[in-house]
Order: sequence, then structure tokens, then C-alpha cells
Amino acid sequence: RNLYAGISTPLATVGAMQALNFSIFDSVRRLLYMHGAGGARPGVSFRSTEYRDHDTLLSVAVASFIGGGAMAFLTSPVQVIKTKQQILICDTRTAARDVFAAGGWRGFYMGFGAHLFCHCVGRAFYYPTYEKLKRSIAATGGRGRRKLTTLERMFCAGTAGIVCWTVIFPFDSVRSRIVAGPASSAGGRSSMEMARIMYGE
Repeated sequence: RNLYAGISTPLATVGAMQALNFSIFDSVRRLLYMHGAGGARPGVSFRSTEYRDHDTLLSVAVASFIGGGAMAFLTSPVQVIKTKQQILICDTRTAARDVFAAGGWRGFYMGFGAHLFCHCVGRAFYYPTYEKLKRSIAATGGRGRRKLTTLERMFCAGTAGIVCWTVIFPFDSVRSRIVAGPASSAGGRSSMEMARIMYGE
């Protein structure tokens, strides 16, 4: 059971969180395309799906950055509670009480700088990489873009995930260190302070 400590909170929220994230990402991406990013046709409808193949990778990066930033404010408490559960081996209510007792409502945003970086920059690397690989493979069909197989999509997603985690892993370590530490020391440090401490160790 200890290996699954803290799983309840992510499981209870991941569906709604991902749905909201993709909704924000997709809406921003559509709006950027409608307003000329990526060479959209004049008067293109918001319901049009042509942006999926014709918008720029920069637009994809901006949309994913914004979506990630918006979601970071909702996912930080989940991340903090989950980490506390893994450390204390307790239920969600006990972990939440421990966090609140140590730092009040601000306690749920320990290490938020690193958390925000992971969400914004991580997604800004993941989605453009995924789109770039998809389009490159689809373009091998000659004049007409061919549909990707399931394995090809898995390859694109997997490679994008490797790129994403390579970029954000140091910041994920900083975030975990802050949340895992005692409230009197690590919990009161900023992400930059903790990064400097870890770099010097």
C-alpha cells in the first residue's frame, strides 16, 4: 500500500484537470490561428479544424504555455498534498491539514515557481515537439499528407515526453525538495533559493 500512497488525489482530479487543460490549450490555439498566426485564411471560422495542420509551432508553444500556466494554479495544491501523503503515509485529509497547519493557504503553493516552470515551459516544449514530429512524418506521404499509424503517434508522444522531462527535471527536483522538507526550512524557501542550495551540494 505504501507504494501507492498519495494516489487518491491525482486519480480523483486528473480527468477534470486534463479536460480543462486541453480546452484552454485548444481554444487559445484556435484564437491565435483565427487572428493571423500561422497564415490563417481571412474569415476562418472558430469551428474550423484546419489550424491543426496549418498553424505555426510558435502558436502551439504559446497556447500550451498559457494553458500550462493557468493549470498550475489548480494543480499545485494537488501536487503538494500528493507529495505529503507519500512522505507521511497518510490520507488526503491528514496531509491537507498538515500543509495548512504549517503554512496556511500559502502552504499549498510551496515551490510554486518551480511548479509553474514545469507546467508552462514543459508543455511549451512537449506540444510543439509532438506536432513537429507528427507533421514531419505525415509529410512523407508525398503531395498528400498521410494519416499516422498508432505506433507513429506513440513515437511522437514518447519523444516529446523525453524532450519535456529533459528540460523540466531539475525544476521538478527543486519542487519536490521544497515540499518534502520541514515547513520551518524547505517550506519557507523560494524555488531559486532551493535551486542554489541543491546546486551547491
